Amino acid sequence: MTRTRVVIQSRLNSSRLPGKALMTIGGMPLIELVARRASRDGHEVVVATSEEQYDTRIFDHLARVDIPAMRGSLDDVLGRFVEATKDMDDDDRVVRLTGDNPVGDSSLIDELVEAMDAGGYEYGRNDVSHMPEGLGCEVFRVRDLRRAAASTSDPYDREHVTPWLRRNVKTLDFVPAANPGDPERFRCTVDVLSDYDRVCRLFADKADPVAVPWTDLIAEIGGPAFTAGPS
Repeated sequence: MTRTRVVIQSRLNSSRLPGKALMTIGGMPLIELVARRASRDGHEVVVATSEEQYDTRIFDHLARVDIPAMRGSLDDVLGRFVEATKDMDDDDRVVRLTGDNPVGDSSLIDELVEAMDAGGYEYGRNDVSHMPEGLGCEVFRVRDLRRAAASTSDPYDREHVTPWLRRNVKTLDFVPAANPGDPERFRCTVDVLSDYDRVCRLFADKADPVAVPWTDLIAEIGGPAFTAGPS
């Protein structure tokens, strides 16, 4: 049976908002919220952080809350993904998420996977040029991840994980059915301090921040109480 594993990359040394992975949103650190929303419907999840001393804080927190995590090179994120999936078969599937996007959830992942399967695609991504930043998601096979790691030593490819895949396999640029359009108005990533403030307010009144659907959150963040403003 084909397995699907969500690998979430995360680090503390973000240049624009250092330490954001452990900043509180919805009553828990951001990286924990991202992981719990991605695994809500039973997906395997592992957080891939770095071996730098400061990222021990991410690793140790996730151990305390029973979320699987591993550590690897800070700059060779592709290598981290290979290590995080080393026990999987070539036909198994990898989902790539980043640890600063708490609005997405397991249903967003499933919609992309279903579209890929329907069209016979080897690689798929939510196209954030046509949808809000913060709903990014990529899916690909373990075999192609391993091919990428064996085929490229380019620092850009190694840092960003999937450029080699986009150049070499059949690719789907996908937009979910509930895409609200207007990427700036519905922006929901956590990249700078103003983003953090908006997303904190978004989750502040949620009785269960893990269970609330991404579509409900997007509808709210596009309302009059929120502004996207330039980052």
